[in-house]
Amino acid sequence: GTFNVYNVNKGQLVKQIGENSVYAISPDDQYMAVRSNIEQQLKIIDRHTGREVKVLETSKGYYRLLVYSPDGQYIAVHSDDGLLLWNVSAGKIVRRLRGHPDIVGNWIGFDAEGRYFAAVCNKYVVVWDFRKLIGAGQPN
Repeated sequence: GTFNVYNVNKGQLVKQIGENSVYAISPDDQYMAVRSNIEQQLKIIDRHTGREVKVLETSKGYYRLLVYSPDGQYIAVHSDDGLLLWNVSAGKIVRRLRGHPDIVGNWIGFDAEGRYFAAVCNKYVVVWDFRKLIGAGQPN
């Protein structure tokens, strides 16, 4: 079935989202990133109005997990294509991580400051320096 987004203060349904969707709430609580495997788009939705503020074309394949970075500028995705890191404002993937000798498990995430990005795999946890991972601060 579908799942619904309500404006609780007004008691109104603001958005219906299709089945087999994954979602993440932005750190400021303003937005929700949603990816339906039917539409195969990553949508950024205003949680209070249900309005789509950005639609990002995504690769084919199943999306299992979505998570925002603490500053809200990036979204990490666990998908059939591996781990993907999206720059939200640029609307593009800035890094693909495919070389995992093991399957990513039930969790991906950031530390509170956004310095590190981690993925829990079947037998171990992988931790990256996030700024190095996205190439921040390196000469072009």
